[in-house]
Amino acid sequence: MKDKIKNRILWIIGIFFILSFIAYLKTILIPSILILISGILVLPPINNAINKKLEEKNNVKKYKTAKIILVVTFFLVFFSNVPAQEVGENSLVNDTNSISSSEETGNNTPQQTEINQPAESTSNIITETNGKYTGQRVDGKKQGYGKYEWNDGSVYEGEFQDDKINGQGKLTIPEKGTYEGNFSNSKKSGQGTYMFINKDKYIGNWEDDKMSGQGTYTFSNGDTYVGEFSDNKFNGQGTYTKDGKEYSGTWSNNEYKK
Repeated sequence: MKDKIKNRILWIIGIFFILSFIAYLKTILIPSILILISGILVLPPINNAINKKLEEKNNVKKYKTAKIILVVTFFLVFFSNVPAQEVGENSLVNDTNSISSSEETGNNTPQQTEINQPAESTSNIITETNGKYTGQRVDGKKQGYGKYEWNDGSVYEGEFQDDKINGQGKLTIPEKGTYEGNFSNSKKSGQGTYMFINKDKYIGNWEDDKMSGQGTYTFSNGDTYVGEFSDNKFNGQGTYTKDGKEYSGTWSNNEYKK
């Protein structure tokens, strides 16, 4: 009786480990392989076959001890590498562009979505101590076309006026994204395109460093929103396209009002 219960528990553990390997193989390769090995080792048929072979050499006890240590170690390595946001959640859920399924209506209409927040330009801090400027000058001031490289790795290349970024240019901020478009007084203003680090993309109007006015936001998974923006969020009339279906209506702070 005890052996049957033990075998059932081992089957459950083994299958769980193997399913975990399948679910996280593309996300964490090495830890997934380790959890697969653990799953195979604890399966009763495999375990019994190994025990039988080792009985002849009186190494069963050593193997059991080594197996426990390996399984526990491999499990801890796997668990510590599972992305925090995926623990207890469906591994197919995206991070920055997922639609909250708990807030969806019966017809799968998107109720609320999260979008990336563009980094505020470091371009309003242009001094000789904060970086290096290479380009045209007029009366000692940065004027015309030039390139400014900040100490943190950010780079702007484009038009300057009176020591400020004014006109067309391209600004790249490490770990955030790249903006290419118009600037006014060192801030994103007018028409411009922002490519986020996770491949989301915004094309449209900007005001005071923020997505504001008409624009198009394309998620890395192919979903799109076309409409009005304010304060870096969907605000106003807009159409959200998901899986080929369009949802038009009013949005407020990324929430669909219909």
